Amino acid sequence: MSTTFRIDRDLPLAALGARSGLLWSRNGFTLAGVGEATRLPLDRPGGFGAASQALAELAGRSEIDLPGAGPVAFAALPFDPDEPGWLIVPEIVVGADTGGRRWLTVVDQRRTAEGALERIDRLLAVEVDEPDPERYDLRSPLPAETWRDDVVAAARDRIRVGDLEKAVLARELVLTTDRPIRPEVVVERLGASFPNAALFLVDGFVGASPELLVSRHDDVVRAHPLAGTAARATDPAINQRRVSALLASDKDRWEHRITIDWLLDNLLPFCSYVDAEP
Repeated sequence: MSTTFRIDRDLPLAALGARSGLLWSRNGFTLAGVGEATRLPLDRPGGFGAASQALAELAGRSEIDLPGAGPVAFAALPFDPDEPGWLIVPEIVVGADTGGRRWLTVVDQRRTAEGALERIDRLLAVEVDEPDPERYDLRSPLPAETWRDDVVAAARDRIRVGDLEKAVLARELVLTTDRPIRPEVVVERLGASFPNAALFLVDGFVGASPELLVSRHDDVVRAHPLAGTAARATDPAINQRRVSALLASDKDRWEHRITIDWLLDNLLPFCSYVDAEP
């Protein structure tokens, strides 16, 4: 069982989630988790039903009816779809939305809202005096020639003969430093650099993404994939030139069309209708 309370305190949720290791934030909607009440195994594919049933058993009382109020599970699933994952249900979740509403959920019924806030204050009060790394070594395990000739060229050739429409390639980079990299510093700098991205920290997996894979609130499902992008500049005139170049690019418009069609095909079986903005 869980209990959700409305709170008035404006807590630094990004800092809290960075300290505790559980954070999700996008466009002003933020959830920070503290502690770990339980871990729910998530076998893939097809194991989500069991996890949903287990999570439903944690449902409880709530003073507010908002997305994210009540028990919340955080997950960072392995890239390999055959590998199992975990849903982490925190002992305490603090949430805030774009309307300025804030709430606190506790899973442990022995813990009061006041006790949860005291634990949060103690966590935020801990002084961290660790210097940043001074030396960095960034390398690719795959030689540049191998990446170009065996990966990029192979994908290009398969597109040319019609075996593929689109290939999204990811190249691994390994960063070694002389001091540990603190997740809270990474979160702080990602949030400052990409304020409109989805910022996440789950079980040591940290990052920021401009894309929204999928979200559901009641009976409305939303997705915001990206394709055919260009870097944003601080000069509006430069931005406009880059917008015009994207719109004039056959390659970028085709890449975007592939992404839209793929998403529509995958969402439509679960929806009564699907709209895509121009």
